[in-house]
Amino acid sequence: MKYIFIINPAAGQGKARSYWLPQIQRLVKERNIEYELHNTLSFQEGINYIRQRCESGEEIRFYGCGGDGTLNCLVNGVYGYSNASIGVLPTGTGNDFIRSFTDPKAFQDLERQLDGEVQKLDAIKCTDSSGTKISLNMCNIGVDAAVAVEAGEMKKKPLLSGALAYGAAAVKVLSGTIGFPARVQIDDEEPYEKYFLFVAIGNGGFCGGGFHSTPLSKLDDGLMDVCLVDNISRMKIATVIMKYRAGTHLTDKSCEGIVTYKKCKKMTLTPLCPYDEHVERIVLDGEASDFLETTFEIVPEAVNFIVPRGCEML
Repeated sequence: MKYIFIINPAAGQGKARSYWLPQIQRLVKERNIEYELHNTLSFQEGINYIRQRCESGEEIRFYGCGGDGTLNCLVNGVYGYSNASIGVLPTGTGNDFIRSFTDPKAFQDLERQLDGEVQKLDAIKCTDSSGTKISLNMCNIGVDAAVAVEAGEMKKKPLLSGALAYGAAAVKVLSGTIGFPARVQIDDEEPYEKYFLFVAIGNGGFCGGGFHSTPLSKLDDGLMDVCLVDNISRMKIATVIMKYRAGTHLTDKSCEGIVTYKKCKKMTLTPLCPYDEHVERIVLDGEASDFLETTFEIVPEAVNFIVPRGCEML
């Protein structure tokens, strides 16, 4: 078996390589492991490289040194290849996917990672007019997606990183146009149309640096969790967002009549506003693109994921 470490040079403000490389070099030598290092030049280059290596047919473990976006690169690279497994060595800002496990700190221990067991996880297949992408964690549209995109821009500025960037981004986004009209069809239910504040389609449970958006989600239950939050007045937004972050928005009385939560296998989400008037963004595991009509489908047991020794799914 071969071990390939995919390093995102931009992750963690450039710390991915300096943090993980010394540990990788020490342990592969101690264990006499056959390994390779690959620095990604871009998101698509990373996917292409992974697919090329998977074509060999040999058993490969890919470890992504970076954040949720790096993990998304790995997922889209190995999707469809049964000989490949993926793990994540977190160095990103949010590191939201690993929050769906009992011991997120285990992912920082390379020895436990190398001893990890492979488990089959579901994934979400997202298809629009531009093609098909795979999400392992969560897809977001609306305010939370706009904040994630804006935070990514703000992190490029001096003195703004992590929580500070997200906080500043939230203030900017909430001071502008919020809410978007969309048509939603879930499985074979009758479609309905509303203005939404945000929409989350989850396989995992967390996004945005710890928001527990889909608190009932399971990574291997063959279903995806959809959380629809209606557009509301600015006076109520702060309260709802606090509950949304804590994962209590399904039970708290202040969110009654605002939140719709479904478990399903398929959903189609169609923007209804003129495209040139108000462009929403969709964020798939940290990777952003323009929001077009999108169909989301759960793919059971889609990805072989390396769970560190002594760690379990929530």
